[in-house]
Amino acid sequence: MKEITLQPIADFSSSVSGFKFVSVSLGFDGAIYLLLVDRVPGKLRDGFEATVTRINHTYKVIRLTVDSAAEIDLHDQKYNFHFVQPIDDVHFLLVGARARYRGKSNFDRNGVIFDNYARPVRHLLLGDGIRRVQTTKSGNIWVAYTDEGVYGNYGWRKPIGSHGLCVFDSYGNLVRHNEQQLIDDCLGLNVVSDDQAYFYYYSDYELVRCTGKRMVAHPAGIKGAGNFLFAGGMFLYEKNVFDGGKFALMQDQRESGFEHVEDWRFLDENDEVLNPPPLYRAFRGDTMVMLNDAKVYRMKLMIR
Repeated sequence: MKEITLQPIADFSSSVSGFKFVSVSLGFDGAIYLLLVDRVPGKLRDGFEATVTRINHTYKVIRLTVDSAAEIDLHDQKYNFHFVQPIDDVHFLLVGARARYRGKSNFDRNGVIFDNYARPVRHLLLGDGIRRVQTTKSGNIWVAYTDEGVYGNYGWRKPIGSHGLCVFDSYGNLVRHNEQQLIDDCLGLNVVSDDQAYFYYYSDYELVRCTGKRMVAHPAGIKGAGNFLFAGGMFLYEKNVFDGGKFALMQDQRESGFEHVEDWRFLDENDEVLNPPPLYRAFRGDTMVMLNDAKVYRMKLMIR
């Protein structure tokens, strides 16, 4: 087991009092995006998450770059948001993982685009059961779905995410979707651009390479993994989608598939394993970001 010690690049312990972290993500612009809420919305009586909350909440979006950290507060929000991604220099997208269908003209539009003054610009329907969201410079929105998004829940008889992976434009129009793989659950998604993206899915545990509109699938050589990074023909997977403490470094041998190289785990500046809950992670291209106890850690996969 290879151990790698990381140093925090930012610490928000003293600046986010009264807020709870929801998620961390990486944008196509290279910035790190943090999503926080004043109070985590409670679950419904059946244990499922509400799409629209009874009490309005205040969300905070932090955009962290090498030079600065900019904050935007969004007051009086009724949606239960889980993801944040940039759209362009002056707009960003918040997405709720769940969307309920109540009738032909009565359903949750669970994607909301805001401007940098915290004003909502438009609402989008991105589907129920969302696992991951990544946007591109062109304004496209890549969405990966869980099994509930694929097979239907929350009233959806014809789920938006039935193909497991969809791409929308910034107005919510469907640009394209997966047509080749039978996806039960899209466990991992890594979008560099609209011309280069990868996803990993259950139940065949294949890694699919998207080049433009062409998709090529290969057995990933690992089962039950989650997010992943890649650089120079090497892929670093979370070994367990529900427990990201251990990672597997795999080498892409093309014709012969993936070969396991070694296992990794990451330590903080105190040499403690970076995996105590809650731990939030984001993966994009060759970069991983972890958020733990309000400290942000970043790791770039370097292949020599």
